[in-house]
Amino acid sequence: MRKIIFGLILVAAAVLVVMKWRRAQPPPPVYETAFAGEDRVGVWDSTAEVRETVATLKFGERVSIIERDKDLTEIRTSHGATGWVEERQLISKDVWQRASDLAAKAGAMPAQAFGHTHVPANLHLDPGRDAPRLLQLNRDVPVQMLARKVVAQPSSGAGAASVAETKPAANPAGQEWWMIRAEVKELGPVAGWTLAHFIALDAPAPLPDYSTAAAMRLIAWFTLNRVPTGVPAAGDDSGGSGGEKPQYLTAGLKDSPGAVCDFNMLRVYTWGEKRQRYETAFVDSNVCGELPIRVKPASAPGGDSEFDFVNVDETGSEKFVYQMRQTSVRRIEGGAPSRESSHTHKTTAHARRASSRRPAAKHSQSH
Repeated sequence: MRKIIFGLILVAAAVLVVMKWRRAQPPPPVYETAFAGEDRVGVWDSTAEVRETVATLKFGERVSIIERDKDLTEIRTSHGATGWVEERQLISKDVWQRASDLAAKAGAMPAQAFGHTHVPANLHLDPGRDAPRLLQLNRDVPVQMLARKVVAQPSSGAGAASVAETKPAANPAGQEWWMIRAEVKELGPVAGWTLAHFIALDAPAPLPDYSTAAAMRLIAWFTLNRVPTGVPAAGDDSGGSGGEKPQYLTAGLKDSPGAVCDFNMLRVYTWGEKRQRYETAFVDSNVCGELPIRVKPASAPGGDSEFDFVNVDETGSEKFVYQMRQTSVRRIEGGAPSRESSHTHKTTAHARRASSRRPAAKHSQSH
C-alpha cells in the first residue's frame, strides 16, 4: 500500500514538473498567412545575388510569412519548404478574401461586352492603379466586360504602376477602368479591374462600322432576338429559308468623353430581309445610363424581347424599360415615352458607305 501511495506521489510530482516546464516555454510563433499572387512564383534559398530555386508556387497557393527584409519576404510553403520571394508577388489574407468576394460577385453579373487583352494587363482589386494588384493577364486572353468606371487621374509618380498604366488616359475626365471576368488556363475564373486601353473589343460585324458612322463609341452590345435571313444558306440545296441573323442592341457614348454616364445613346439594328442588310430601327439619345444593361432575349425566332437599365439625371435615378416587338422598339417604363427612329434608311446607307471605306478585318475597337 505504501508503495502504491509513493508511486502516485511520484507521478503527480512528475506531472507538475512537466506542466511548469511547458508554462515556462515561449509560445509558438504565429505566422501571418499570405497567398501567391503570380502564375508562377519562384522561392529562393537565400537573399544573395547568387541563389537557387527551392520551390515554385502556383497562383493562390497559401504560405506562412516568417520574416521580411526590405522588398523580400521569407516564407514557408504548405509542403514545408522555406525560402525567399519578392514581397510584391504575395497577396495578403485580407486582400485575398476581398478578391474571392469580387470573383463571386462577378460570376453573377451579366456580360456587357466581349474583348481580349491586346497587351499584358494588371488586374486590380478596385478601379485605380493604387489599388492592390491581384494578377497580370497575358496578351490575347478573352475577357468579358461587366462594369465601367472613370476615376480621377493619379498624381505623377503616385503608387507603383506598370509602364502601360502610366500612359495618358484617353478620357480627359480621368482614367477609364473596366471590371472584367476571364477564364485563365490552369487558374480558372478570375475577376478584377483593369484599364480600358488594355482591352480590345471583339464586337461582331457590322457593329463597329455602324457605331463609327453614328459617331458613337461602342460600350456594350446584346442580341435581342434572331430572325430568318429569307435566303438559303451557302451550300444549302434543300430549298429551305436559310439561316438566321441576330438583331442587336448597342449602347455607347457620343460627343461627351467626360460624361458621368456609362452610355448616353442606344441604337437597335434589325435585319432587313428585302435589302439583305442591317438597318437602324431605333435610336434613343436622351439617356444617361448606368451599366449593367439587363436583357430578356426572345424565346423564339423573331419573338418579343425586353431590356432595362438605371438612368440618371439631375433629379435622381430611375429604371428605364424597353420592349422590342417585331422591328418596333419603345420605352414602356421610365421617363418620357421614346420614339422609333425615322432615319432608318439614311443611317443604314451612311453605315454602309463607312463600311466600304475600311478593311473588313478592323471590327475590334480598343480604347
